[in-house]
Amino acid sequence: MENDIVVESTERFKKVVLTSPQLVETLPVLSWPAENASDLKVSDYETLLTPMGGVYVENLPKITIILNPDGSIWMHGSLYLLSRALDYKSIEPEAIDSIARDLVAFRNTLLAHGLDYQVFPINLLKRPTYAYSSILNEKVKQKPSSSVEKRELSSMRGFYRWMKRNDPSFRPEYPMWVDEVKHVSFEDSDGNTIWKEVITSDLSIKHAAQDDLESIDDGGKLRPLRADELEQVLRALCEEGNTEMMLIFAIALTSGARIQTVLTLRIGDICTREHQPDRLIATKCGGGRRVKTKNNKALTIFIPYWVHKKLSIYIKSQRYLDRLSRSGYAANDESYVFLTSAAKPYYMARSDPNYALTPKTINGGAVRTFLSRLKRKMLIEHGQYVDFRFHDLRATFGMNLFNELMQQVNSGKRSLSSTLNYLRKRMSHSSLETTMRYFRYYEDVDVAYEAQASFEKKIADLMHGAEQGIDRAA
Repeated sequence: MENDIVVESTERFKKVVLTSPQLVETLPVLSWPAENASDLKVSDYETLLTPMGGVYVENLPKITIILNPDGSIWMHGSLYLLSRALDYKSIEPEAIDSIARDLVAFRNTLLAHGLDYQVFPINLLKRPTYAYSSILNEKVKQKPSSSVEKRELSSMRGFYRWMKRNDPSFRPEYPMWVDEVKHVSFEDSDGNTIWKEVITSDLSIKHAAQDDLESIDDGGKLRPLRADELEQVLRALCEEGNTEMMLIFAIALTSGARIQTVLTLRIGDICTREHQPDRLIATKCGGGRRVKTKNNKALTIFIPYWVHKKLSIYIKSQRYLDRLSRSGYAANDESYVFLTSAAKPYYMARSDPNYALTPKTINGGAVRTFLSRLKRKMLIEHGQYVDFRFHDLRATFGMNLFNELMQQVNSGKRSLSSTLNYLRKRMSHSSLETTMRYFRYYEDVDVAYEAQASFEKKIADLMHGAEQGIDRAA
């Protein structure tokens, strides 16, 4: 078997992506030749992997494995990644990549501290799970957020749970951690209270929570841009003159679509019929359709016709046609709307025929690089610094729409209930609770800004009086 291999260097352990694997059924999972595992190389991998649960490995476009420092395969970690990729529950390739990076970090950390991932002695902090948890907790003390460390700890726990289920020889002498069963309540989409059993453990990341009036929890901490910040960003964007980025921003700011959805729009999704400029055009995404969504969730986004009009003009432009001609993609409804100057997609969908042949994940990195460069240019040339991520444009859309709708609520033209339901529809929220966070942000920030403005006025008045006193003294 010939494979394209991309090795992403870490300090010692390495993550490797095999593209276009053609593997055959050989040994069952429980027949790992453990005594010879240290001598195995990447080329031997095909003779060890097998279908799990009736799903064949050859159906996978890519396989991620982890190499030991000597270049041999770390069998436990690699087979765990394979089992996740073959799970009957859909899992995004990006998630497999993230788990692999987390496990590489875990093994390198243990290596640096002289710990064996399979040895669980009586000393709590000599057990790899507790030791790693302690190390992550020390790291997070110096950081404003603990999201990365929580994810790394979760990846480690998932790996060990799999080990317990699948390797009969893995029987830790002392507990890996202690689980505790809790019951929590939440409201479903209809407002009914649902109780759910949750299993927690004594391995956790302890990070002092901070009240953050500046963000909304909507699939991550999002910070809506203020009106003045948005104006600064849009001015800088226009000065930059990058047509693709201006259109990408326009879609995100008028629809709330996530980056993977914006960047996987196809020519067939562009409306070419005439409509009123403010007409909203519905585009169905996810659920097996060509436009990608988070977790492949089926949803509908609404983009104003005036944006579609600009997109329609763009896909007929010589700039776009030149990129398309160099891309290798056919000029049809399946063609990506957004291609880089190198004629590559900004985001490659898993359904793309080239996906299996592309070792490196293409998931919007060029857009993030552009944003970093744009923010740096704003600071250098204009002395303006706006700290934001592309995902914050989603929250910016949500808050701008909510502010407009609240004007109708305050004037008695619309009820708060209908406003929240409409916002929920436009944002494609599964739960009304997520939409309610926008309402709470609206209330909290409005009060905070009003208090801040009043306070700042007092300071300005005092400063003005002090300056007059200084002038008289002079």
